[in-house]
Amino acid sequence: SMEADHAVSWNSLVLGYVKNGYEEEALSLFKVMHERDIGVDDFTYPSVLNCLTSKKDVKIGQSVHC
Repeated sequence: SMEADHAVSWNSLVLGYVKNGYEEEALSLFKVMHERDIGVDDFTYPSVLNCLTSKKDVKIGQSVHC
């Protein structure tokens, strides 16, 4: 579906930022995804959590988890 394709595109961007060491940009995109009600799914969370692991930011990690 069109909505699923949209989420795949956003997830690809988030993952690309994380893999290339752009954690802040990945987190910013994640926040925008939530603000715009873009389908955060089972592929989004591992990328974001991986990003947070490298940043070692517990507070942000807790906000993503909840």
